[in-house]
Amino acid sequence: MIAVLDDDPTGSQTVHGAMIVTALDELADAPLTFYLTNTRSLPEPEAVERTYDLARRLFEHDPAVELISRSDSTLRGHVVAEVEAIDRARRDVLGDGYDGVLLIPAFFEAGRFTRGDVHYAGDTPVGETEFAQDTTFGFSASNLVDFVAEKGGGEAWSFDADRLPEARDGQWIVVNAESYADLDAVVHGVRASGRTFLYRTGPSFPRALAGLEERPPLAGIPRREGHGLVVVGSHVGLTSRQVAAAQERCGLIEVELDVTDLDPAGVGEQVADALRTGDVLLYTSRERVDGDLSFSRRVSEAVTAVVRRALRARPGWLIAKGGITSHDVAVHGLGLRRAEVLGQLLPGMISVLQPIDADPDALGMPYVVFAGNVGDEGTLAEIVERVRS
Repeated sequence: MIAVLDDDPTGSQTVHGAMIVTALDELADAPLTFYLTNTRSLPEPEAVERTYDLARRLFEHDPAVELISRSDSTLRGHVVAEVEAIDRARRDVLGDGYDGVLLIPAFFEAGRFTRGDVHYAGDTPVGETEFAQDTTFGFSASNLVDFVAEKGGGEAWSFDADRLPEARDGQWIVVNAESYADLDAVVHGVRASGRTFLYRTGPSFPRALAGLEERPPLAGIPRREGHGLVVVGSHVGLTSRQVAAAQERCGLIEVELDVTDLDPAGVGEQVADALRTGDVLLYTSRERVDGDLSFSRRVSEAVTAVVRRALRARPGWLIAKGGITSHDVAVHGLGLRRAEVLGQLLPGMISVLQPIDADPDALGMPYVVFAGNVGDEGTLAEIVERVRS
């Protein structure tokens, strides 16, 4: 089995047929399962505790399980702390930690790749992008060897299949990859090495490790009658530009949730009423408000409270924009415990989930997970138009 500990719900963007589990007290026996830990939204001590507990139970359930610690392709997240938590869980259950940790943040479909140990977002070294200025997970190094040192992981070296048998004591290894052929070669080298490895990755590697073939984007999605709901919580600049384009092109009924004056009950009733007459865009106010993780959680709780009220109007489909937003909407808004990944709406991006175990009003409603940092300015409008049709 392959178990992906996914720190937000966007890690399944390159796979199909996989199981999504949000109820972390339940383990699945599917060949490929994404466990949505949501740790990117947590302070580091809580993220470590949740990661360790889940990893320990997975090792107890199946000592041969392969684990992927999946996070952001632009390097945001509790990189070293989560890796150390998984390694500690393995030692506590099996008696030995990992020989090495492969760092593979590739997300080819979104233009994220590593060349010469430097990680790129498009043509720009990732340390020069807006993502590196993240108030919680900021960094300066684009060279991944330097990035590991900056984050406290110690010395790293570049991937070389011939050197893999030398890996000891959780050695960090940077993988240069620009295509799935490169990742296939990495998997082959790992299998032949006879060593044990943990993987800290972006969305592309789970597909390679699982040996899944590429599938074209979904031509259509199963949906039920009713108007749709678009929920936007992400505040990266790209998302705000995408929202503006959708507002201009899609003729959505717009409902704003003011993050400085949260009123989920009133806004929830407004959204539910609007869904009876048209498709609705629910978005948090776009003005940037500096706040800590607790402030972000309060905003997220308000968004999901709105969605719970709106769900009673039985929307025909739902798009959630932003990693933390899409997790909290799924768990707290839709009561989703398990779902299946049907596929994607664009090549390797924007997964469609079919709820299997969820609030009765969410069953039969396709749930579209749209990361905050992918696509171009017109992508949200395009996805709305495709789901509508």
